[in-house]
Amino acid sequence: LLALQIHLAGGLVEDQNPWIAQNIGQVEGKILGEIPPMIPSIGRLLRAAPMLQWAILALPFLGLLVIGARHWRSGSPSLDYTAMTCALMHVTLTITLLGDGLADTAKQGHLIVNAALAYLIVGTVVLIADLQRNNLGPKMRL
Repeated sequence: LLALQIHLAGGLVEDQNPWIAQNIGQVEGKILGEIPPMIPSIGRLLRAAPMLQWAILALPFLGLLVIGARHWRSGSPSLDYTAMTCALMHVTLTITLLGDGLADTAKQGHLIVNAALAYLIVGTVVLIADLQRNNLGPKMRL
């Protein structure tokens, strides 16, 4: 199972596109109705920029290396959150492969992307709050 996960992670970005559910950005109540182009959708952006997919999926694992190197012994809420996000992504992939195999990975595989996106959003908010606390960043209220 680990070998399959490593093979999938090491494959080409185009091979990973089935992991992005193709119905992200569709409208309920219409047969394959798309969200109007004037409404932004992360789904369109991810399908248009495959390298962005890799960057978003790699971000929690890179964060684990960086934050882990700084806070491994002392611990921190950031390290805990990063480790939980990485574990969630790995466990979700494992459950998807054991449950459906490669038959319908997009059905549950989108949860991996959602976890990585949530990590990016929370990390950005925490970084802004830290910069404000240290009077290094722009002044805005959260």
